[in-house]
Amino acid sequence: MLRQNVCDNVLQPLENGTRQTAVVKPYHIVRNAKQYIIETVPQTEKYQMVLSKRVIDTVSQMFFTYLYGYLAWDPKDDEMLDMLDDL
Repeated sequence: MLRQNVCDNVLQPLENGTRQTAVVKPYHIVRNAKQYIIETVPQTEKYQMVLSKRVIDTVSQMFFTYLYGYLAWDPKDDEMLDMLDDL
């Protein structure tokens, strides 16, 4: 279910936000501090895709993610590396 959520978010992004998937954990143990007892209550966790500093490669259909600037390589970068090697 989460994988389908990621694929849908990449191929068909929503205009008003991100898709969230709610997962219910029926048994979550919590402490009630006022009554000094331990209770078991249901808990809902929301999952969503967060890619604030990464780029998704959709060309390969494998959905690899890379850091910004990782895929783009300039000839200027070669000059900079040569200059650093000379130091």
